[in-house]
Amino acid sequence: MKTAIIGGGISGLSAAYYLRKLSVEKGFPLELTLYEPEASLGGVFDTLNNEGLVVEQGPDSFITTKPWALELIKELGLENSLINTSEKNRRTFVYLEGKLKPLPEGFFMIAPSKLWPFLKSDFFSWKGKLRILLEILIPEKKVEDESLESFIKRRFGKEALYKAAEPLIGGIYTSDSKELSLRATMPQFLRMEKESGSVIRALMKKSFGGSKDKSGARYSKFFSLKNGMSSLISELEKKSQIDSLELRNGVSELILFDSKWIINKKYDFDSAVIATPSYVSSDIVKRLDPQLSLKFSEFEYASSVVVNLVFDKSEFNNNPEGFGIVIPPKENMNLIACSFYTEKFPQRANADELIMRCFMGGKLNPDVIDWKDENIISTLSLELKKVFGADNKPKKVFIKRYKRSMPQFKVGHVNKINDILEIVSGYKGLAICGNIYNGVGIPDCIRSGKEAAEKIVQDA
Repeated sequence: MKTAIIGGGISGLSAAYYLRKLSVEKGFPLELTLYEPEASLGGVFDTLNNEGLVVEQGPDSFITTKPWALELIKELGLENSLINTSEKNRRTFVYLEGKLKPLPEGFFMIAPSKLWPFLKSDFFSWKGKLRILLEILIPEKKVEDESLESFIKRRFGKEALYKAAEPLIGGIYTSDSKELSLRATMPQFLRMEKESGSVIRALMKKSFGGSKDKSGARYSKFFSLKNGMSSLISELEKKSQIDSLELRNGVSELILFDSKWIINKKYDFDSAVIATPSYVSSDIVKRLDPQLSLKFSEFEYASSVVVNLVFDKSEFNNNPEGFGIVIPPKENMNLIACSFYTEKFPQRANADELIMRCFMGGKLNPDVIDWKDENIISTLSLELKKVFGADNKPKKVFIKRYKRSMPQFKVGHVNKINDILEIVSGYKGLAICGNIYNGVGIPDCIRSGKEAAEKIVQDA
């Protein structure tokens, strides 16, 4: 079977790997060609090794509550390279009205899972606490989908939205809470409302498996790889045994002619996997299926900027001793969040160094992507001084821009995706994958690639 993979990010490479695996298991011949317009594979994955530092300019870790990434890493023989987050300082801070405040212990994204730490914390006002606890009395609203803002205001009140949900969830997706679909991003909260009648009741009952995490993200569930996340990309490329790797060679058109998939009017294949952003996919299938092209074009993407700052640890003042800081949109800052990378993974730097990962841009601040480096650095310097109350001077700065890389999961997203999948299901030998389908996380993308590979084999 001669198959084309269009796009060499984590989703496309996962599709290639699982196709190769299935070809071995089922005993059919496979010839893989992978097209990638950039000079290297991996998409947003970008690990720099610099004078003893491991600097992640893309994703720095993955979560294990979704199984697909961990399963793949074990299959690839990378299990011995896994590293977990440090057990120290597993806290998240929120910058509120000029102060860094830790989230209450056991507070998970939008609601408390432990009562006493929540009550004694000064993170929320007493009025805000009372309104949050009244959530257990709020009746279920029978809707198919709802925005983050609507859901939080309805069940927990405005203070919970502005202080916690917007910076914690909206920040992950670099989105506007007025538009962000809960069904597409955090469906577990909708299930809790439906099944338990209350998110708080469900959280306190489960207490999320007795997690050791103090607040914010479930940090104990996050892992990375010893030599950086790009080692996953390298191993995928190796194990996929790609027969023809076409770097700096994008695909402009895919059509079906006489049961063959024709790429760029001259290369024919038995099957094809489209693993590109939907706006690219829209152009690729324009002649093949105008309706599919139109549906691909309906999604919006946000851009982001990741800045890694390296400091001498002894000269960094007012470290809050946590894993990260998030900043609510109401603070009107360019900085969305920052992660103390070497607090999470101390082995990533020399003992006397500290790495901070800063995030800017997103749906609410689209112009940052076009700023010059000096503007990004000067703005970050001013805002970090405001946050930490000290003028910490980095000795190294690494800036990476990701243009139109983050899909916006707006209300109604799931239905739109289902419409696309239904159209694609009607084409034998065609599959799609990417971060817009199952979610933006690494496990979600790997799952998407695996499912694409399975469809290709089922269609053969």
